[in-house]
Amino acid sequence: MKRIIISGAVILFSIHCGSNVNVKIANDRLTNIKKIALLATITEKPSSPLFPLMDAGIFNGKFNGITADIDKTTQDNIDLYRENVAKKLESELGMTVAYGPALAKSKEYQAITKEGLQDFPVSNYKDKFSVIQASAEKNYFNAEKGEFVAYFDKADMAKHAAYFCEKLKVDGIAFSVSQMAVINVGMFGISGDAVLRTSIIVYDKSGTQVLLGSAVTEPAVSVSGGNAAEFAALLAATNQARPIDAIFTKIREGKAAK
Repeated sequence: MKRIIISGAVILFSIHCGSNVNVKIANDRLTNIKKIALLATITEKPSSPLFPLMDAGIFNGKFNGITADIDKTTQDNIDLYRENVAKKLESELGMTVAYGPALAKSKEYQAITKEGLQDFPVSNYKDKFSVIQASAEKNYFNAEKGEFVAYFDKADMAKHAAYFCEKLKVDGIAFSVSQMAVINVGMFGISGDAVLRTSIIVYDKSGTQVLLGSAVTEPAVSVSGGNAAEFAALLAATNQARPIDAIFTKIREGKAAK
């Protein structure tokens, strides 16, 4: 069977809203998307500081001891996270959204798998922590080190976006990526501050990136490093909805400012 491997914008204006929300949007092109495929919903591996060396080492020793709990909590919530994104695309932008099992079972999606497009299971990126992907999805993008936000923002995504739009018979494709990040640690690694980052990337059928939105939960949550329950609260679907809401609020403001 022939195997196809995928490796890796016209922006009208940017909306910078402090340090926690940033949206780049091509208004006219975004509003032309009536049907969209939410192609991948991914949670990257958590990040944590390496410095100060001793403090970070102590904290990360505790953090690395609860990897299985973090991975399980992420897996338990990621489908709800995808649902939140899909509903916002529908309610805020008026799009018909194909995603999850319904998209995977569609004849258009099935036809892609028969073409021999290579799947890169996100389990390949596991070291201490795992990259987690929503159910019923395949990962057709070989992101270096599992860094999907950087990958989905690459210029050569244009041809891949156009390909998927044509094959799936949609006007656009979307990707949603989140990551939990410990942004600093205190003296002797006793505690740290953690946030949840979310990015939503949309391309239209011409291959133009029409939306790149990112947001971070604020304020940061104080965590001890070894208590899985603290991170579970941060990764809960209700908390994950906050940065999603922030992104779409700025999209709405950007449309109104047109």
